[in-house]
Amino acid sequence: MSKKTTTAKKPEAPTSLPRKLIAYRCLIDSDPWFVTWLHDDDILGVTDGKTKLFETQLTTTERKKLAGNVSESLLADKWTKLFDTRAFTIEFNGDDEIEVTYVRDSVILKKVEQSNVHERIAEILNHSIAGMMAISKKLAEYEEKAKAQHIRDYAAKRALYRGEPKSPAKTRRPREQPTGLKFEDDDDE
Repeated sequence: MSKKTTTAKKPEAPTSLPRKLIAYRCLIDSDPWFVTWLHDDDILGVTDGKTKLFETQLTTTERKKLAGNVSESLLADKWTKLFDTRAFTIEFNGDDEIEVTYVRDSVILKKVEQSNVHERIAEILNHSIAGMMAISKKLAEYEEKAKAQHIRDYAAKRALYRGEPKSPAKTRRPREQPTGLKFEDDDDE
């Protein structure tokens, strides 16, 4: 006769979160720059966040080559890891080009026209905030589930050691006849 124990599963932390934008900050010549990947448009970009923006659209084949000739099934994980580890090397090639390098392979990013720069930077910022909101919502849901599970576990342990909860005892005293001055007239009636 085997004894089965049932334990409640703890909710798992979200691991693969939907990210339309992957980005990281790096320093180039002591100035902060941002390397970005817009997933929906397949655009790799580098911007200072103010007036300069360099972008290029990459095909899956170009991404696989840049990521170190990985298979297509591993590309998404490898690509995310490259951004998480800040693995790209950035070099300026004049004023109109930037070269993004990973190990041996590289890709050239062209400068975006000045008239479109602010619009594109605003789009990147919009994707960034939307991604942060999605992540914070997922984490809040996870924390809420974990807290509810903790309360259920605590209630189960308490019931195990103390038995079933009892209804609270009456704490209010019963009302007695008032004591105070008694007048003779009150006794006659």
